[in-house]
Amino acid sequence: MDQLEMSEENPAPPKPVPTRVRYALATRRESAARRARPWMCLIIFLVVLLGCHAILAVVVLYYSQAEAYPLPRGIVNRTYHGLTAFAAFAYILGAFVGLSNACLCINGFRPLYPAARRSCCFKTLFWMPLFLGGTCIGLFFVLSPLIFSSIRQDSAYAHTCDNDWITVLFTGHRYNALDKPNTADFAFSTAEKDVLFTFTSQDPDADRFGLVSASLAGSSTVHPELRNITYDFNARTFSGMCFGDNSTTPCAAGTYDDRSFLTFDVSVNGTRTVSRSMYQEWSLEDVLSIILYRVNATTGALAERMLQTSVGHCPNLKVCIPRDVARPDGVIPADILVPLGWMLNKQALWTVDCTTPHSNN
Repeated sequence: MDQLEMSEENPAPPKPVPTRVRYALATRRESAARRARPWMCLIIFLVVLLGCHAILAVVVLYYSQAEAYPLPRGIVNRTYHGLTAFAAFAYILGAFVGLSNACLCINGFRPLYPAARRSCCFKTLFWMPLFLGGTCIGLFFVLSPLIFSSIRQDSAYAHTCDNDWITVLFTGHRYNALDKPNTADFAFSTAEKDVLFTFTSQDPDADRFGLVSASLAGSSTVHPELRNITYDFNARTFSGMCFGDNSTTPCAAGTYDDRSFLTFDVSVNGTRTVSRSMYQEWSLEDVLSIILYRVNATTGALAERMLQTSVGHCPNLKVCIPRDVARPDGVIPADILVPLGWMLNKQALWTVDCTTPHSNN
């Protein structure tokens, strides 16, 4: 067959690229890829770090919310172990973000690094502020759960019970003042500094524990139904004397159970009421965390909210008594006072612990 004549329909086959040229092109591509690889890694790292910042912000928000407003409980602080695990995750994530930001801060000044021939004094003056700034940035993110939860706790504690009827301020004795009484000051939530009356603990170190009315404003229409309550913490029983009655015979008696859902069964002059906490765990991080409801005698369901604790503020704790349980005669009923006496005892134990220096533990 005759050789085909070269034309547009029959172009000549392309000539192979010389080996030297192919090697040069391959080398150039590899060099470009090698130079681009660190930048790609940096971009991926920055995207991941930015996502971690967003996640940390959400985690800190939910953690500080759970610490500042422990009641009603949410998914974060449903149980003590759940809150502890969430806090650990928040601090670990904060440590990663803080360390990464500190490294980026220090490496960002690489073009300004002093030359080797510079004096030691100059290098020290350069590196000291740089490392100090990087350390501060890192610590801020590491401690961000603690910082923001503390700020929100202080704000929440100051405004606790703003919408309630009565505020009861617990003050426990410190570790070095065990002879001092634990006190429960009752006041209107609209005027917390104007104390209506005060209950104090008789003997906080004994199994039998009482609340005694220390002072009572005579002009006030608000007064307690009981003037004294004595507890037997071994038998989980109590008895109380009625206010305005000088008789030595108890007018109130009953039992309580703090081994599961906190429950109080109170009988006053033949009238029985039962109250129960909303959650099985009645403390978080050793601080009282209770919402107590009256139990409907017919259905057994939770009815009116009777009291609710605030966030802990060592050595104090606030307990809010809502307007729903306010009686027309201004009497604070026995089924509220009995739980308060038990709670004051627990508050005293927590106060001793939270005021004890770590070196003394």
